[in-house]
This record gives sequence, C-alpha cells and structure tokens, in this order.
Amino acid sequence: MRKVYEMDQQHRFKDFNIIWKHIWHPKIQPRVALFLWRCFNDELPIKIKLPFVKEKDYFFCQVDVEDGLHLFRDYPFSLYLWYDGMFNCRANCIPRENLKEFLVNLLRSFTGEESHRVLMYVGCQVEEVWTQRNLMRLIGKMYQPGAIIACIDAKFIKTIEVSTERERLELNRVDFSGKPWKNYDYFFLIDASWKEGSTRLVVIMIHRISRRWATNSCCTIAYSALDAEI
Repeated sequence: MRKVYEMDQQHRFKDFNIIWKHIWHPKIQPRVALFLWRCFNDELPIKIKLPFVKEKDYFFCQVDVEDGLHLFRDYPFSLYLWYDGMFNCRANCIPRENLKEFLVNLLRSFTGEESHRVLMYVGCQVEEVWTQRNLMRLIGKMYQPGAIIACIDAKFIKTIEVSTERERLELNRVDFSGKPWKNYDYFFLIDASWKEGSTRLVVIMIHRISRRWATNSCCTIAYSALDAEI
C-alpha cells in the first residue's frame, strides 16, 4: 500500500520529502503512518476545509477558526497533551508555519530509533485528539485530560508491541508468487486506483495462522475505472 500511495502522491511528496520518509519508514506501524499522513497532509475533514459548513469556529473553545495547526498544536488542550505526555514536549516553543514544518522541527531533536518512537507517539496523540474532537461534536463532552494521556500511553505501548512483532515476522516473510499454496490458509486484500488510462494495483497476501504477509503491486494501462477494478 505504501508504494501505491507514494506513486499516486508524488506531486505532494516533493516539497516535504523528509516528512514522508519519516512517516512511511518500515518501523512505523502502518495504521499510525496512515493517520499521520492524513493529518499532516491536511486530508482530515476539519471545518476550514468544508465549504458547506458556515460556522468555522472550533468545537472546544468556540473562538478560533478550526484548522489543523490549531487543533493539533496551538489549542491549550493540545498543548497540555504535548507537555504532559510521555516525551514532555513544549510544542509552543517549536517554530512552525504549518503542521508539516512543526513535525520537521520536532523530529530534529531526536535521532535513530528514538525518532521512530516519538513519531509513533505523535500518531497516537493526534489520533486521540481527533477522537475527542469528534466526541465533542457528537455528544458535547470529552474525557478528562489525565484519562486521555493514559489512553494515549496505552495505545502507544500497544503500537510498539505490534511493531516489534511485525519486525519479527518480517524475518520469515513469504515471497508472493501470484498463487497461494494449497496446503495453507491465505486471504487477500486487493485495491486499485485509476486515472486517465493508468491504473495502479496492489495485492496483500496474509497467512491467517502465522500472520506472515507479502505484497505485490504494479502500474498498467486500463481504459476505465471498471476495467481497472476487474
């Protein structure tokens, strides 16, 4: 899937290539990487991006216009999570013009394995902020900050465990040959995208019991979206 996204979004990767190299690093758990990509690529449906929403104010404070930078960094609730979280980050002291620049400057303080851990924690935090934002929109309330930080920490620890297990299984990765072995129980995840006569295809094969997996992707010609899907 990562290769498909990289191929399809080449025009967006050029300006901030270092960010995407961090996010799509093999050590970053895919679910976390995908949400980080949506967040820092400005793909979440926040109010400032929705032309049919007339009231652009922020759910939490009803004052500022809701945009990604304010939601995930500048709002006092978010600043508290940054400061009181596992890595004690003073987010308001990090230079930024937008979310991408903020993340670049944040990661400059860390190197190697530590930067991967920080990035996964950031992914867990921004996902939880988005969850609390939606709770406020739907039911008009949210959890207490202490409970939210505990939830972020627990999610981060679980993510690290999953990532470590994934690295262990990667050592026994099965090469994809196009046909599943008859003596094993596999299932396939298939996705396709199409634009202007070109289609990009990806297949993920997963062994149900061992959870070993393999991928294959290609770019080819298709005359329509239906042709690509078939």
